[in-house]
Amino acid sequence: MALCCFVLLIQIVMFASFHAKEKAYVLASQKQSQIDLNVIDAAKEIIVYNQFVSRCHCPQEERIVSKHIRYRDLDIYFKDSITFLEGFYTRHGKTWTYTIYYDDHSIVSMKIESCFQEGSVYN
Repeated sequence: MALCCFVLLIQIVMFASFHAKEKAYVLASQKQSQIDLNVIDAAKEIIVYNQFVSRCHCPQEERIVSKHIRYRDLDIYFKDSITFLEGFYTRHGKTWTYTIYYDDHSIVSMKIESCFQEGSVYN
């Protein structure tokens, strides 16, 4: 009887730990999604402004070539290369790079990459 209770207790503890771990992953992915959406929104603002400058035949010096924004505790940097916009930031030793391709009308495609930096404790 004691052995049965012990096995049942172990199963309950394992279930609780799996549930807690799953919840932690969901919260982490939710935070990453919020960061992704903020980066894409800031990139969209830059792209729309640069398209306006191009369509209205304004001087090219008015284009946003590079921009730095701060979101929560992250420094996010953008660099425009006329047909694509590159944004990146580093968080917990991991660098996230967003490459957003666009044309005269809209965003065409997007690529998001992440990699650990050399010597990071998270490798």
